[in-house]
Amino acid sequence: MFGLDMSIIETQMYNEQLSFADYFDQLAIEQIIDTRSLRDAGKAAGFVYDTSEDYADTIANIKEMAKEQETSYSEYIKNIYGPLATEKRLKSIMNDNFYAVAYGEKVEEEKMPSDEEILAYYEINNNEPYFTSTETTTVSFEEYS
Repeated sequence: MFGLDMSIIETQMYNEQLSFADYFDQLAIEQIIDTRSLRDAGKAAGFVYDTSEDYADTIANIKEMAKEQETSYSEYIKNIYGPLATEKRLKSIMNDNFYAVAYGEKVEEEKMPSDEEILAYYEINNNEPYFTSTETTTVSFEEYS
């Protein structure tokens, strides 16, 4: 990824302000905030979702990948999630993520306008430039030869 050298992740720069380590930390924090916010909103709304099937499928997939890589399940988890990772430590994180994704999908589905609503909006606003304006530009490559 971006020519990343894991041996110097703390000093190799992602951009002018962040090292790759800082960048990945920032992404992780944003993901945790998003997941916990969705989880908390789902619980507050009374959303119920059984994560057990998602969890079982994920663990089965991880075990299969470990087998394909000819490594132990516990070692494979550490390779993917870090040296302190264990199934026990990951279980609640994974289940929170499954729940948050399911709740997010439910909210998205509820907020998605129906085909009839989209058509009605278009009929009312079809004279707006973003519905009717098109522009074509032709470039001759011979000019640049």
